[in-house]
Amino acid sequence: MKAKKYIRPLLLALILWTGCTQTVRASVWNQATDYYLEYGGEPVFHPTSEKDGKVYFGSRGASSTSGIKYRTIGWKLLIRDNNDKLLQTIYFALGGKYLKRVDNRKSGDYEYNLYAFQLSDMQSRMTGQALNLLREGKVSIRLNACMVVVKNGVVQGSMNDSGPISGVVYTTYDGIVGAQDWSVASKVALQSYYGKSVQGLFYSVKLSKGSGIASVSGEGNYCYGTKAVISAQVQKGYTFSKWSGPSTETTAKVSFLVNDNSKWTAYATVMKTTVTFYRNQSGTDQTSVKATFQFQKKNQAFPNPGWTRAGYYQSGWGSTRSQSRRDYSTTAAVSDNWIVEHYASTKLYAIWLPNTYTIRFVRQNPQAVIKTMRVDVTQTIVMPDAPMDSFAGWSLHAKPKSGKLYDAKTEMTVAALAKEAGVLNTDQAVITIYALSDAVPAVEARDMYFTVQEARSGKLTEAFLCKYARAYDMEDGILTPVIMNYDAAAIGRLADRATLPLIFAATDSDGNCTKKTVYLTVVDTESSRRKIRVRLISKPYADLQTGLSEKSVWWNNPVYRALLMKAFEAK
Repeated sequence: MKAKKYIRPLLLALILWTGCTQTVRASVWNQATDYYLEYGGEPVFHPTSEKDGKVYFGSRGASSTSGIKYRTIGWKLLIRDNNDKLLQTIYFALGGKYLKRVDNRKSGDYEYNLYAFQLSDMQSRMTGQALNLLREGKVSIRLNACMVVVKNGVVQGSMNDSGPISGVVYTTYDGIVGAQDWSVASKVALQSYYGKSVQGLFYSVKLSKGSGIASVSGEGNYCYGTKAVISAQVQKGYTFSKWSGPSTETTAKVSFLVNDNSKWTAYATVMKTTVTFYRNQSGTDQTSVKATFQFQKKNQAFPNPGWTRAGYYQSGWGSTRSQSRRDYSTTAAVSDNWIVEHYASTKLYAIWLPNTYTIRFVRQNPQAVIKTMRVDVTQTIVMPDAPMDSFAGWSLHAKPKSGKLYDAKTEMTVAALAKEAGVLNTDQAVITIYALSDAVPAVEARDMYFTVQEARSGKLTEAFLCKYARAYDMEDGILTPVIMNYDAAAIGRLADRATLPLIFAATDSDGNCTKKTVYLTVVDTESSRRKIRVRLISKPYADLQTGLSEKSVWWNNPVYRALLMKAFEAK
């Protein structure tokens, strides 16, 4: 019957070894007869501590001293690697330095002997190579009896712990079976003395891979008391979880003393990386959201918390609070490699950049961009100088009464300006600032002459007469004049050389009204009409330096100037 064995990992708390539980009688290990009855001629290992024990041998021989008999005088250990290559031979002589007789007694016609040697003594005699392979569970040990022939009580050979020294010592079955003409029963009995393995000396450590494990190492057959080292390598994207076996171990590499057969399974868990995203609108801002990303999970991206900051936009995420250059876009896709690199947690900080704006300072009628600025929300600007004599102020609105006016050279922050324009949180917005004028509309008209026939025919309507007047405003441009208190009947009653005052009026969008009085005269002769001279001119010659006189109405009169520019633009 085999003894019960056990195993305790070294990484656990140290426990004093108390000896393994045996189901056989205690006398087996000190009484030759009991041992032989239990195990016969089989060598058996019996532990005495977690690291050591004894290898026992029992023998039985006839008590008679007459005739020819065989006798075991020692054992030869053959140590081989897993490829069956012989590494070392070790001899143990009965009664030598290492193999001690534990008990000797006679019972009936037989003499019984019990011998044992320490496991540690065997290991101390092994070569470095053999010992290393023994510790790695990569060797096998077989025992052959060392036998001699005994004739009439005289032993025909001898040996010591180094091997045979005199006479003939047989260390193989073929050798001893051919030494004498043994009986069939003796030949059968002799077979049991060769190629023997020590019961209870080697134990298997078997390993298997669970989910997420790429490979395991350390499996093998280990000699009792050897420190086994098992380890596991995880697949990419996994982290080691545990070894499950005689105990549960949470490290990928585990060492323990082998005292029993054991089975271990390594497990791993898929990597998950938790990211804390900080709003980072100040050095102490702790507002954050968290997101967890799992290896090999599809369609994962950074969250959009929906944070806003007045005058700024979030350009992305960075690894530090103070950096201005982003490491990732705001909704960057999360890759498996990124999860592995940042396992198991990391922190990211929102990167805020100031909104930028294009500011256009515009003069109206004729419309022209006076100045353009490219600024960001952190800057301060100064309003340009007055672009005209009638300058009333700078405004975000084209109409004078629509908003606040800013004087020339007024200093103000871009943030305040963008806020007033309603684009504080709009990056790349265009802000137009208008130069407003305090001038009232201008009305141009001259005295008019028509025939009595034209006056009485109804031809001189208000619309007809207004064709001979012009009205212009700095903000509104060309206006349509009207005749105040126009009286068609009064015009129809005019006699020869009669005169009637006409009041032309023009009102701008701000309510400012300008009036001009001219006189309508009717005569009995052909009407005296203004002479209009036609002049051809192209745009390159429409400036003072290139063609126009400084007295030209097309240069110094805003109404005519606007008409000229409009004509150039017409297709």
